[in-house]
Amino acid sequence: MIGAELVEVRKQRGLSAYRLAKEIGITPQHMYMLETGRRVPNDETLGKLAEVLGVPFERLRALADATRLGDERLQAIRQHVFNGGVTWSFGTPPARSIMFSSGDIDAGAAV
Repeated sequence: MIGAELVEVRKQRGLSAYRLAKEIGITPQHMYMLETGRRVPNDETLGKLAEVLGVPFERLRALADATRLGDERLQAIRQHVFNGGVTWSFGTPPARSIMFSSGDIDAGAAV
């Protein structure tokens, strides 16, 4: 979420990712990670981005928080699915179950 916003605003301002990274004091690699959503900027970086891009800090902070929340939920789902397994049933009759356990997928037989 925050990454797409950074790319859009940066392009509107006519800045390259490299130039923006240098202006806020981070490496171009770090900027790439922020824009692709692989990292979420901390408050210090958000403040610098807000200043250089002319965007309210609160707007960027809300997007960063939403991104973090989404990442935490996704991580919790992954942990639940791959630690002990989860079973889902699809359709009625015959029902099919799919068991996810430790990264293995086993399609159950029709009941």
